[in-house]
Amino acid sequence: MHDTPPPGPAPPGGADRRPDLRKGDGCERVAELYERSPVAHVLVTRAGLVVELNLAAAGLLELERQRAVGRPLLALAALERGPLLAHLRACSQDEAPHALELDLTTRAGVLRRVLVDGCSFPDIDQGEPLCLIALTDLSGRRRADEALEFVLEAAGATTGPLEPDAVIERVAASAVPFLADLCVVDLVHEGGLRRRVALFHADAERAARVVALEERWGVLPNVSFATLQALQTGRPQLLPPLSPAYMEAAAVDPEHFTALVGLVLRSWAVIPLTSPDAPVLGVLRLAMCGVRRPLSPQDVTLAARLGAFGGAALTGARARVATRGGR
Repeated sequence: MHDTPPPGPAPPGGADRRPDLRKGDGCERVAELYERSPVAHVLVTRAGLVVELNLAAAGLLELERQRAVGRPLLALAALERGPLLAHLRACSQDEAPHALELDLTTRAGVLRRVLVDGCSFPDIDQGEPLCLIALTDLSGRRRADEALEFVLEAAGATTGPLEPDAVIERVAASAVPFLADLCVVDLVHEGGLRRRVALFHADAERAARVVALEERWGVLPNVSFATLQALQTGRPQLLPPLSPAYMEAAAVDPEHFTALVGLVLRSWAVIPLTSPDAPVLGVLRLAMCGVRRPLSPQDVTLAARLGAFGGAALTGARARVATRGGR
């Protein structure tokens, strides 16, 4: 039987002591990560006085860090006073408050939409609980949402009582070239079969070549699999960029390979057309040419909104058709 070794000495200040991020106390690497984090962090007192902020926070607030310490956060950036102070009180009481979105106006007059998320953080020197606030700038997402709404309106997809197929054609047209170089829409039809409704390419001549290629050789295996995944799960699928080696392996014959390379469609995503309380109605297949940047997760997030809009619009159009037929 082995003897249990005696416990080692307890760390100074007790087992629950946390490293001081401002000083890098016992954990200089953590302090460096905090300092250079891409997310803006501000350490404040319960009353909202700034104790410390990292480089990203100084950039977001557009001020020098030395001038911020000891001053009220509300004096450095125009934020909604009531919700922010309530958030700080909940932080100081360790209540883990929910994150909230607020409008922030910098001293330079720039308006930003930020996500505020805080947690309690003990001040070892003073003993007063502090709040470590993370500020995430949502302005880029907001601009993308506004751009999507503008594109949909310009395409006429949000106006007028359109027939179901016409709704989908407008939605697909709005995706090119805003989101991708190519957009193909297939709807789930009777018996689970898919029916082609729309195909738009930034280059009209290439659109005809895509149609001819898929009619003769079908869809690439990985794109076909991603389509099935999107239909079954209702989740967007982003594929890795296609390499020439993959296309050569997937090609049925040399002519097929030549056609694939000629279209230069290297980056693919499959977006489900969704509607609340309904099965997946179909898919948007988006592709980007190899000479442009590949589709990104941010593109897919925005495209998912387009898929949700298209699904809801299609459901509404079908309901109108059914109402007319019942008259």
